[in-house]
Amino acid sequence: MEIFKTEIEDIQPMDISKKEKELLNRSIEYVYGIVENLYKKYSKSVYELYGIIRDPKSYVIVLRGGSYMYNHSKKGPRLKQGNIYLKMTITYTITNDVEEPTIHVDLIKANENMLTGNEIINISKKIGEMINAKYIELADASTLVDACLDSSIPMATLYILSIGVSWYNTKGFLSPYFDIEQEHNHRLLSLNIVDFLIAQREYTFKYLNARGDIEWVNNEKTKRMSKFIDNMNSFFDFFEKYDKKYPFFEDIGLFITREMTVQEVFTRIKLFILRELPKNRTTIYKSVCSHLNWLFSQIEGEYIDVEKSEEEIQQQLSSSNPMVILYCDELIYDMKNPIIPTQLNYNISRRKTPRKRGTSIKSKKKSTSKKSTTRRRTYG
Repeated sequence: MEIFKTEIEDIQPMDISKKEKELLNRSIEYVYGIVENLYKKYSKSVYELYGIIRDPKSYVIVLRGGSYMYNHSKKGPRLKQGNIYLKMTITYTITNDVEEPTIHVDLIKANENMLTGNEIINISKKIGEMINAKYIELADASTLVDACLDSSIPMATLYILSIGVSWYNTKGFLSPYFDIEQEHNHRLLSLNIVDFLIAQREYTFKYLNARGDIEWVNNEKTKRMSKFIDNMNSFFDFFEKYDKKYPFFEDIGLFITREMTVQEVFTRIKLFILRELPKNRTTIYKSVCSHLNWLFSQIEGEYIDVEKSEEEIQQQLSSSNPMVILYCDELIYDMKNPIIPTQLNYNISRRKTPRKRGTSIKSKKKSTSKKSTTRRRTYG
């Protein structure tokens, strides 16, 4: 089996300087070396590398890998598409009489066993350094696929609701309105989880107001909210019930109550999703996952319309808007002056061994405190 298929178009016809062509050639050789190293590591895979001149001022690099040959019953040997797909366009533009290249990452797809998201980001930044790029641009369409979840979920949502910024933001990729968006998303993290979920549900009902029949609209809102309240109460009842039956819920960081903030809840959920549960608890694991699937199906995002003015965007991000604000199409990494935003970390204390309920951590003496009169929050 050949190491990889390569079709690198000669960059000589491009309308860029001799120095820029030399640097671009070096970056292509760098990607070529990445493919060779991947093949050595995963010898049963096939990799393809393409280089195409899109116009006199732009060059497209495509890396596809992790593919393998298989025998089709009718068509014979066929190449099955792999788990790595990286496409980036390097464009040269003149600003203030200076020609500066910008990298636009068109598409990323990767199996983390071969190339992690961090590795792909680092590849883009390395190429940016080699060609003296001013910016690296990409769109945040990242999703998290986990065995716990029936379908993929937007990774930006999970990270924003747990640390206040998306995963790409933590790598320095920011939108033009990042400060405004960050202020809005940070406000959501401090809300009570129940208030947040109810506000989200009510906010999504606004499209019903377009119906002319007011009576139908009000009845529909009441019916949908009633069903949502029942499902939400079932969600929290599940965790309260199983936390008493299975103390390990708190030990793995998935102790969830109605009194928690949005950040507390989603920090615990993120820790749970990103780790494996012991195999001897597969039954309860499936039950937990089904409830988490319901929760994520209720979380909706709202994209900022980049065509709006800053004043209109401020209005979109008003205090009455409970939606998770997702980032505009283009996130930009400034090669000359990268900015890495601060994460809002919520620290969860973790015990190495589970303790019995009602036992003090500081003392093993039997508790004689009065029975708590705190009531759990139930809505409906």
